[in-house]
Amino acid sequence: YGGGEGGCEVCPRNSFCAGAPVEVVEVSFGVLLPITEAQFNETVELRYVTEIAESLGVPVENVAIVSVTVVEGGIVIETEVSVTPSGDEDAEDVVSKLEDVDLSWLPTGESESEGGEPPRAVIQNVTTTVTEVIAKQECPEHSQSPPGSTSAADCVCNAGFYGGGEGGCEVCPPNSFCAGA
Repeated sequence: YGGGEGGCEVCPRNSFCAGAPVEVVEVSFGVLLPITEAQFNETVELRYVTEIAESLGVPVENVAIVSVTVVEGGIVIETEVSVTPSGDEDAEDVVSKLEDVDLSWLPTGESESEGGEPPRAVIQNVTTTVTEVIAKQECPEHSQSPPGSTSAADCVCNAGFYGGGEGGCEVCPPNSFCAGA
C-alpha cells in the first residue's frame, strides 16, 4: 500500500490493501492575511484550518500550518493540504476551491478597507504534487489477516468468533467451538 515519494509497503497484518491506486493531491500555498501575528491566536488558527478543510472537503487533520511569517501588511501562513479529489476532479479543481475560502471573519482591527469591502486573504505561491497511492483498509472487528493480504476475503475470524471475515464475525454461540484462524 502507499506509493508516491514514500514508496510502497507490504500490507500489514490485520488489514488488506486492494484496488486501483487513488490520486492524492498535496497542495502547498501561502495565505497573506491582513492581521497581526498577535491576532493569529489559537482560536483564529483553528477557524482558519477549519475553513480551509471545509472548502476543500477534507478532514481538519489533512490541513497543516507549516509556518507563520510576519510581512508588511500582515502575516503569511504557509499551509499544506492533502486532498483526494472526487469524481473527475483534478489538481486544478482543488486549487480553484482555495479561491472560495471565506476568511472575511478575520479580526483585522479595521472595519473595512478602502472601497468599502472587508479585507481579503490573498492566496499565493500555490504548488501541487499529485501521487497515486493504494489505500490500506482494516479487517472487520474480531478478524485478522496475514501480511500482504489483498482482499477482505483474506480476513478470517479470531478464535471464539465465526463467520466470514469480510462480512464480519459473530461471537461463537454457547456450547459451540469456534477455533478462528
